[in-house]
Amino acid sequence: DSTVTVTVTGYPELDFDLFVKKSCSNTGSGSLRIDVTGSVRASGYSLNGGVFQSDSIFSNLSAGLYSVVIADEFGCFYNAEAGIQETQPLRVDLPDAFLVPCDSQGVTLFPFLAGDTSGLELVWWNGTAGRTARADKPGRVWLSATNDCGQSVLATSDIELADDAGNPLRIYVPNVFAPESPDPDNSLFRAFFGKNFSVLSYKMEIYDRWGNLMFVTNDLGEGWEGFFNEEPMNPGVYVWQLWADLQICNRTIQIYRKGDVTIVR
Repeated sequence: DSTVTVTVTGYPELDFDLFVKKSCSNTGSGSLRIDVTGSVRASGYSLNGGVFQSDSIFSNLSAGLYSVVIADEFGCFYNAEAGIQETQPLRVDLPDAFLVPCDSQGVTLFPFLAGDTSGLELVWWNGTAGRTARADKPGRVWLSATNDCGQSVLATSDIELADDAGNPLRIYVPNVFAPESPDPDNSLFRAFFGKNFSVLSYKMEIYDRWGNLMFVTNDLGEGWEGFFNEEPMNPGVYVWQLWADLQICNRTIQIYRKGDVTIVR
């Protein structure tokens, strides 16, 4: 009798790492990369049972779970799973208004950013780029944002002056009135201005839906009673616009407002 000793050795194990890139929500733009580490080399890569390829990167992938098979130089196979997530839609918000105090020469604008902000490009109304902008004059401002996925969002806001106490300008124009109402405030359509500024000049125009001028005034106390050529106007929607020169904080500013008002009878 004799004893024979046989030593069986195994091939060294393949070491690898998986790296994924999220997919844009509007298109399949995700990717999967397999990085092989150690001394053993890979000979091919397969995704979801597909044909093996020599490239270790899979591109143009939609969000989902993927099965990866890696073949090494010894003919051994290794299995792994990788999940690709979908990016969240880009979101950009600005407050309804930014107030410029009387004792300040301007205000810094900060947006709220959320969702996919990769490769974010921000352009403000005044042509500046970056996360913030500086404004010193009242009026409408906007911010345009675009990310790597090609998603574009436009956010708008208003710059308003505040008085010494930090209170904004108050200009109120109702959107409905009833000419036959016994309440004078409800039977007359006009603009209402706050007490913390002076109105230097004023003009309001009202049109019907065909563009006919129904009413015009330069008097703050004068309003529209819902008549044209001494005839009552039918219930419906009418368009108005107004211009005014205001003085606040020892500064004179020009404003323009527009909107619509509904006559009810």
